[in-house]
Amino acid sequence: MAKITTLLLDCDNTLVLSEKLAFAACADLANHILQKHNLHPNYTGESLMTEFVGQNFRGMLLSLCQKHNLHIPEDELAGYVSSEEDAVIAKLNASLEPCEGVHDALKEMDGKYTLAVVSSSAGRRLKASLVKTNMQDYFGDRVYSAATSLPTPTSKPDPAIYNFAAQQLGKKPEECVAFEDSKSGTLSAVRAGIPVIGYVGSYDEDEREKMTALLKENGAKIVMQHWSEFDGAMQTIEKAKLLVAEGRLFRSARLGMRTSPALFRKLTLYPSDDASVSDRETLRHDVGIKTVMDLRTKSEHVKQAKKREVDLKIPALVRSNDALAEPMEIPGLEYCNININGKGFERTLLWRLSFWNIFKVLILMLFGYRMEAISILGREVMKPRGLIGLGYDTIDYCGAELATALREFASSPRYPILVHCTQGKDRTGLIICLLLLLLDVPIDAVTYDYTLSEAGLLPEKEERMVEIREIGLTEEFASAPGEWIGKMNEYLGEKYGGTREYLGGIGVDEGVQARIVEALLG
Repeated sequence: MAKITTLLLDCDNTLVLSEKLAFAACADLANHILQKHNLHPNYTGESLMTEFVGQNFRGMLLSLCQKHNLHIPEDELAGYVSSEEDAVIAKLNASLEPCEGVHDALKEMDGKYTLAVVSSSAGRRLKASLVKTNMQDYFGDRVYSAATSLPTPTSKPDPAIYNFAAQQLGKKPEECVAFEDSKSGTLSAVRAGIPVIGYVGSYDEDEREKMTALLKENGAKIVMQHWSEFDGAMQTIEKAKLLVAEGRLFRSARLGMRTSPALFRKLTLYPSDDASVSDRETLRHDVGIKTVMDLRTKSEHVKQAKKREVDLKIPALVRSNDALAEPMEIPGLEYCNININGKGFERTLLWRLSFWNIFKVLILMLFGYRMEAISILGREVMKPRGLIGLGYDTIDYCGAELATALREFASSPRYPILVHCTQGKDRTGLIICLLLLLLDVPIDAVTYDYTLSEAGLLPEKEERMVEIREIGLTEEFASAPGEWIGKMNEYLGEKYGGTREYLGGIGVDEGVQARIVEALLG
């Protein structure tokens, strides 16, 4: 399992209290530029900071130009960017202060991790900030700017600067942790596949709760209020990596989506149906998967089979995809197909419909229009229940299916096991959640593992949204919200007395639980 070796730190308002100083200078210059073009918006540093925190001046100015339908030639833009650097650096040299407690945290990091600055701000400004606050020795030349380090200047939330920094340092994303104070910075790291620890200590007290929620919503796994929390935040991540023996348990979305060992390393694999020949070999021989646990419904399997039939009739696709000549199931692997949302779940959804809609669903199912029937359930029941409500329903009404799946983890010869469904975050997420809670993994760590799905699913989001809308659901159902794990844990405690008590109630007795723990620990 990859060890965390590298910490990538944003600079502005993460290491140094620079944003208010910088945005004051930005506001003066932005107003001057716009006034030259007969525009008089009268921006303040505070108003620009609210909208553009985490972005550099180039990105901010381009956004303002778009907003005001203004075109500025590239050479003129470059001149403004240079002027802004000079004005900001002058303010930083006069008044810049470090974030409270950051020097103590840096001393703790130094020697244990490779440290680097990864920022949207220009290189000259970063150097001035580090020199002014006596931090330059911690980072050396490992300072990467989206504005000046890349061949083409950009700004967060573009992940390019994080990708570039990891490449320059010779690190994989799973070896790194990013520290960010803004939405754009958090998204930048998440989109590069790098876990994020948020920091809100630079915000006013009345803003911290809102910013904590915003950072978590956009992928931060843990949010620190003060740099004194650094050690605890890192322990949550590092400790979690030790709780499941390496290479025992993997989770995945459907074919073509990212597979995550629980906990926490990520790699790209393809669990079954559409995997290329080379991916199948990787799955069998490099990763050593022995068992594939497929949690999808009959409808999902039928839909996948129909898609394959269509693909086989397209000669160009057959020529370009050698996997189409292979069987759906990968030879040599054992398959365990368990429809987690089985009859009990289906009946529960059905009886929540009006009498007329129950009749329509039954008729549609009778005549083979399964997806049309499911779309009625989606619009009328699943959408109002939401992800959290459906999670509760799975716990309450799918006990037999969950027990069947969980008993498979008590058998050591089954391992390594790959668990997957369609998105790898709801049904698969609940199975992994129950296993990790059984191991007494800290809830923050379980949440961290679950929310890794968010970044892994982003590249396929538009494709998934087509399928999600097809059954009457909204974008919420494509997300992996950070509060989901906590809500499931609370529900298990409040209604059943805890995870172990729930498992005992559905037929996974203490003996089986003990064998699951032993098998997972390897």
